Amino acid sequence: MDNLHNSIFISSSRYSALYPFIGIVAEVVVLVLIIFICERRRSGAEADDDDDDKGAGGGAGMSGPGNGSSSASGNVRHRRN
Repeated sequence: MDNLHNSIFISSSRYSALYPFIGIVAEVVVLVLIIFICERRRSGAEADDDDDDKGAGGGAGMSGPGNGSSSASGNVRHRRN
């Protein structure tokens, strides 16, 4: 009994075997870009929140009119009454 089978693989293109690999690489690139953009926005929002907290004059060790210190900081905006 000879169980030798000849099979022929016919492809439409020379690089058709690379298409699944290229698809996976493209998905990974898109996911990395999405994660990078989301992290960048989050860090930007956290930096804005930190700036707001520092500018309020209520932080520890900050000098300003809200802390009872006599020296006022030049970059603090005061409201007019």
